[in-house]
Amino acid sequence: MSVRRFPRNFACPFHLDRLVNAALIAFALVLLAAPARAEVKNVKIMMDWIIQGTHTPYLIAQEKGYFKAEGVTVDAIDRGMGATNVAVSVAGGAYQFGWVDLPTMIKFNAQNPGTPLLAVYVSFDETPMAVRCTTRSRSCSRPRAPRT
Repeated sequence: MSVRRFPRNFACPFHLDRLVNAALIAFALVLLAAPARAEVKNVKIMMDWIIQGTHTPYLIAQEKGYFKAEGVTVDAIDRGMGATNVAVSVAGGAYQFGWVDLPTMIKFNAQNPGTPLLAVYVSFDETPMAVRCTTRSRSCSRPRAPRT
């Protein structure tokens, strides 16, 4: 399996259709596990924070009926209050799926071995965040170290 790496100066680190497909495939793989699919048909999903662009694959899948087509009813796609809150909510059974960053999940699993979480999909292997400025901005032509 090869991983496509984008150049650092690439404006958009993913294509939305590829991201949607990857999210749906990962989600479908989880749902296709025999015991899980037979036991859970109505699910709730909690995002890590306010609903934003990175959560688009789940919203599109809900809107276009992709979850329903797989026999799953998504009762809610809710905003979260931070990754730790999502981990606790999923482990406690209030939500069946949650968007949690990997370091938070690893720490949660280490501290709670009786209710471990399982990562089924990694959305970013590198952060999509960037700093942007206008071409007239001095801060882009002469970046400075942050003040301490």
